[in-house]
Amino acid sequence: MSALTLPQARTKLRALRAIFPQGYYVHEKYVSEYNWVVDLLQDASGLDLSEYKVALTEMAPVSTSFVFGTPRHLGPETLSHDNYCERTVILPKLEKLISFVIKLPVHPQVHPQKTEYVPATGGFSKFRPSVAQPA
Repeated sequence: MSALTLPQARTKLRALRAIFPQGYYVHEKYVSEYNWVVDLLQDASGLDLSEYKVALTEMAPVSTSFVFGTPRHLGPETLSHDNYCERTVILPKLEKLISFVIKLPVHPQVHPQKTEYVPATGGFSKFRPSVAQPA
């Protein structure tokens, strides 16, 4: 999908908000999808929406386990292989973007009228579905 309409963007952003994990950290797959929607929306609208994106610097591995040490020597810590973003970083950006997108005007798509060839006149006329004539 290379283009995103405003109604599609609204729906996608609301769906992302609904599926975000309830924990403190948000996995990088959700952040990547969110940034992808922001990019598509930016292309579709022509506006600069970079302030709504989550920077890669805001994502990092999280501690998965540790061993208590002594006051002088800290125990070893194990970090995750994947990157995570704090929910308090991405959720306000998502909420602000949703409220911004809702305020954007939606322009209806204009479809060219269909034409059909009329043999009697030798030209084209606007398409009118044939209506059965009463007998």
